[in-house]
Amino acid sequence: LTYSGGTDISDKYGKAILISQVSIGSMVDYTYQQDINKLISMNISKKAWKYADVNNMSINRTGKTMKIASTKYQYTGDIIILDGKDFVTVDELAEQDELTVWGYKETIWSVIVTKGHGSVQLEDYEDYLGDFISIGYESMQQITEDMDITVREGDFNLTVENGEYSATKPVTINRNEVTYVSLKDLGPNGLKISDVTFKISPDGADLYIDGKLTSYNDPVQLSFGEHNIT
Repeated sequence: LTYSGGTDISDKYGKAILISQVSIGSMVDYTYQQDINKLISMNISKKAWKYADVNNMSINRTGKTMKIASTKYQYTGDIIILDGKDFVTVDELAEQDELTVWGYKETIWSVIVTKGHGSVQLEDYEDYLGDFISIGYESMQQITEDMDITVREGDFNLTVENGEYSATKPVTINRNEVTYVSLKDLGPNGLKISDVTFKISPDGADLYIDGKLTSYNDPVQLSFGEHNIT
């Protein structure tokens, strides 16, 4: 459908908005002129429901159902799933993803991935086989050979425990990428961490630690040793 400045675009309350304010994946009601495929009006649907920041959805791919909290919804082969700029399938969703979900009655029609997932593969882990590892919000699991851990994108702490000691190091997970993490520096006494408070003038100056832009509103966790600060 084509549109112009005369096309009536509005939110679910009837307030005029720009078409750039209509996110891909939104459910809308629209009218159009069929012979020339011209969009006459489009408004965010009042009948559809929207859940934002969904991070507890489980998927039954065999039964084509999705469960959000305690409520179960159906989906069909026409479901739209958007990960960044890419349209993906239900099989590419992970329970670690944070989502915006649109639906009508008991059916989900649109899913937008607002925070995706990546995976962690361990290196130099031979001395830690049988120990336990956790990353961010992921539950603790036993370290095995060639394990692949799915984790939501973002900055997290990776912790290894064996009952006698625990060691922690920061990791960054990027969407749809594999992050390789060496356990070599988590020695028998664990990786030592300090909380470092920065007082920087002028206010608003950027802080880079080891080449990475770092927020210093709160104390920054740094491992013992040398760091390059700019």
